[in-house]
Amino acid sequence: DPPLSAPGSLRLLTNTAGRLLQLEAVGGEAAPSPPAGAETSSSDADYPPQWRLLFERAGLDPEQWRPAPVDFTPPSFADQRLAWRPLADSQQDASSEESAGAGKPLQVQMAALGGRVTYFRVMQPWTPGPQGWSPPPSFVERLVSIVGLVLTPLILGLGLWMARRQLRQGKGDRRSAFRLAAVFLLVEIARWFITTHYLGTLSLQWGLLLEWLASRLFNAATLWLVYIALEPFARRYWSQGLISWTKLLSRGFSDRLVARDLLLGILMGAVVAVSNASQPLVAQVLGATPPPPLAYGILAPSGIRETMGVWLAAIPDGVLSAITGTFVFLLLRYFLKKQWLAALATVALYTLAGPGLAGGDLTLDLFFNVLEVSIVLFTLLRFGLLATVTAFVAMDWLSGAPMTLEFSSWYGGMALSTLLLTLGISAYCAQASQLPRAKRQLTTAGRDL
Repeated sequence: DPPLSAPGSLRLLTNTAGRLLQLEAVGGEAAPSPPAGAETSSSDADYPPQWRLLFERAGLDPEQWRPAPVDFTPPSFADQRLAWRPLADSQQDASSEESAGAGKPLQVQMAALGGRVTYFRVMQPWTPGPQGWSPPPSFVERLVSIVGLVLTPLILGLGLWMARRQLRQGKGDRRSAFRLAAVFLLVEIARWFITTHYLGTLSLQWGLLLEWLASRLFNAATLWLVYIALEPFARRYWSQGLISWTKLLSRGFSDRLVARDLLLGILMGAVVAVSNASQPLVAQVLGATPPPPLAYGILAPSGIRETMGVWLAAIPDGVLSAITGTFVFLLLRYFLKKQWLAALATVALYTLAGPGLAGGDLTLDLFFNVLEVSIVLFTLLRFGLLATVTAFVAMDWLSGAPMTLEFSSWYGGMALSTLLLTLGISAYCAQASQLPRAKRQLTTAGRDL
């Protein structure tokens, strides 16, 4: 695919319903002269028919929009710019809280070169500013950025110091740590070979592989480091949370306790995914600004290889997120001495470090972040590490795929296959967790006979 620089190049952005959100095109080198005065404003309501077609493709009625002052710069050269705002905003400013509350489009921007459309965009409440640049970050956004920047090197530094100390004292389950890091790396390599499109020369592909492998080796080494630092510490202060995890590493998936925690993890992950998906609906009911919609990659629903890539990517991400989160909680537990204080501090820290505090209503963002972090922390404290890892994986599966019950849609195959995979694993875990009870019932029945 050529970059968006050669004449004739085109980029389209749609939502899951296929409605047009943004169009960018590079015009030809030679274009007819623009009509006089076309550059200045969009006061002429008789815009060309092809622009009405773009309105229709975006699911908008052109008659419900009025011309507005042009206050944007298109990404490429254009000799005509137009802008529209909804008729409902004619008596109020379009950026007001009332107009943005339901998540309705605030503005439509268009540009053309020589009579051909080169730019079209439906501006939403979460869309960057009129010039295409994001507004200056708010205090909350700056705070979230600072927490995220500080948290990662802090975890690595403390993990390195504690791992060195554990190894010097002869502690730490090196075998399990190596096995975990190896599985992490093998899953990532399998995902790369399944989803990669092989383009260019062999030397170029080899260079891309080495660049990709370097970041995955760093993640695997980080996982090994954190696990070595965490495991002796967790056995001392939180031994009950490692029971099913240790059984998984030693006995596999056939153990009843392992199956039970896998099933509970899937359930809790589904609860978090439903909570995440319900936030825009709650915002619409309350008239608040909704959060930015999830941006699904166009490759994800395009075939079985890309769908398998989404599934495989969730496994190492879930393992790394759960183990680092457990490490942070246990560190806070060690320093604060009280479990409830450590729980409150963990919720506050991950609420600020979470990805959901930009673009939507701040009160709703905080509420749903606290809710989802609390659900994950409850899973960790009540059911242990294995259930928490499974919750992260299930949450990524269900949130990373555009879910729908209209399986005939263009992304319905991925939704159906993800649901079937999740339900299939849940059914197996439910059956495996009940096998010992069934065996005891059969034995008792045989004795009675």
